[in-house]
Amino acid sequence: MASQAQNKFYDWGFGAYGGLYSYSSIVESKISSPYQYNRGTQISVSKYINNNFDVELLSGITTTRYYMGMKDFEHNYESTRLYNGSLNLKYKLDNGYIIKKENYKFSPYLKLGLGSTYIEMDESFDITMPAGVGFSVGLGRYVSFVYETNYNYNFVASNAYMTHAMGLKFNFKKARKGRHNAKTYCWNRLWTRKNWSGSI
Repeated sequence: MASQAQNKFYDWGFGAYGGLYSYSSIVESKISSPYQYNRGTQISVSKYINNNFDVELLSGITTTRYYMGMKDFEHNYESTRLYNGSLNLKYKLDNGYIIKKENYKFSPYLKLGLGSTYIEMDESFDITMPAGVGFSVGLGRYVSFVYETNYNYNFVASNAYMTHAMGLKFNFKKARKGRHNAKTYCWNRLWTRKNWSGSI
């Protein structure tokens, strides 16, 4: 569901996740979901941009039931699958402003993206915007545990659904040289400028 690439050793991350996709209501409206009892798997690839942001490309498949309305005084559902993909920007809270320094053992983040969903039942596409929050727990240099929850809004269908997922993220491709040295240099310049101004 998420792949946080933040790692002091590597710039890229690959994630594989499974989760429960919750439903909010059986009554269709702009804030409720027609999907019920969902299960899903997703994979993602992410890239470290700087200590503030990661960018992520995500895709997945969800098995679900779609609400078709009332029939013979019973709620009627039809089984279908959702195929989704999105490009996401993740704002890391351990960036030196909210949390004082990058924390590779526990790293929370906020997420906002834009993507599309293909509904197998009626062979239609929808534009989807995921927004959520999650965290990554380092299990070593190469692997992290990730949990994430998202609110996903479908623009064409005017409905939404929540997703909750967890899994593992694997780091690869060593961090570019000078990544942290450059950040340290910037902080040192700010510190020097502040103290020099104070002396004047």
